[in-house]
Amino acid sequence: DRVVFWSRFDFIGVSPVACNMAEIRCCLCQGAEWPLIEQGCACSGNSSLVHLDCLAKQAERQAKEKKYDAWSTCDACKEKFTGRTRDKLAESMKDLGIRLHKMGNYRQAQKILRRVYKEMQEVFGAEHHKTLMTESHLAECFYDDGEYTKAEKKARRVVEGFQKVLAPGDPDLLTSKIFLAKCLYVQVKYREVKQIQHDVLETQKKHLGFKDAGTRQSAKDLACTLKSLGEYAEADEIMREVHSVETGLLGPENPNTVRSANYLEFLSHRLDTHDGQ
Repeated sequence: DRVVFWSRFDFIGVSPVACNMAEIRCCLCQGAEWPLIEQGCACSGNSSLVHLDCLAKQAERQAKEKKYDAWSTCDACKEKFTGRTRDKLAESMKDLGIRLHKMGNYRQAQKILRRVYKEMQEVFGAEHHKTLMTESHLAECFYDDGEYTKAEKKARRVVEGFQKVLAPGDPDLLTSKIFLAKCLYVQVKYREVKQIQHDVLETQKKHLGFKDAGTRQSAKDLACTLKSLGEYAEADEIMREVHSVETGLLGPENPNTVRSANYLEFLSHRLDTHDGQ
């Protein structure tokens, strides 16, 4: 007897030989490599089986003509994709938005990422990691396009979302806080930047230690903010610690150590000038 070995929305995990069935192929590339997956639309039989990568490539080729339908609707039966097919295409669409962002096509990237964000919200919920990461990419796109208020609004939502589901020392949460501080700094909101950067630095020191490059960078960022606030004494204290660690860890001739020494000298000069007034 012939064995039915796939179920809708699930990866096919058994070879065609083991199933004693006629050879089946991807309806797009005609390749028989596994795994194949049913598209989750109204297509049936072999016409419903596809490599996810093939489907994503087809959607990207058709995106200019069909726009968002290329990523959400079957080209043959015109029904919406569901299940893993829908999720995979949403991820591929997000990747396209990120590539457009890196190429400087901010407006088109924003349109795509907004659509993906909406899909992620509907499928996974607003506080799911995939949804928050998509919102984070959208915030970065706003920032690079000079829309700092929009970037800040998105960045705050990402931080708030990650705080509900991630541990305080989680890298994604810390990265989201660092980006929020960046959005605020460019808008001259130094007081709030200081608070966020101080929180990030203390968390990194606790979990990673001061020898970690990311921790030292956070210390430098905080020193820069303190300098902008005219709080030279605290900035000087932080940079002395950074310089001491980098001298012992990297050596006095290392470019990072030299830059720290130069910035420390600048701060010391400003501190002397400030005290003398």
